[in-house]
Amino acid sequence: MTATIHLIIILCVWSSPFWLNWKIIIILYGLYLLQNIVFGRCVLSLLQFGNKTESFYSYYLHKLGFQWQTKTINFTVDYIIPPLLILSALIVQKIIKL
Repeated sequence: MTATIHLIIILCVWSSPFWLNWKIIIILYGLYLLQNIVFGRCVLSLLQFGNKTESFYSYYLHKLGFQWQTKTINFTVDYIIPPLLILSALIVQKIIKL
């Protein structure tokens, strides 16, 4: 059940530049960072995997055969992808005006 909720939230996040105001995306990213500070990881990852190193992305990428380090995956998910999503939202909403 946690994996399904986790997947739904991730799909919503990835599609958010197309349906959610970029200002709200920034606020949600701030809340995500706060969650990481308070709990040390994503709360759903803690519930799903029961440790502080495994994440949804690293678990499933490893299952698919990718051998990237969990630390690298987590850094990318936490600090690279969210700013790219914010930038995408700005492009889609302010420049393309979809």
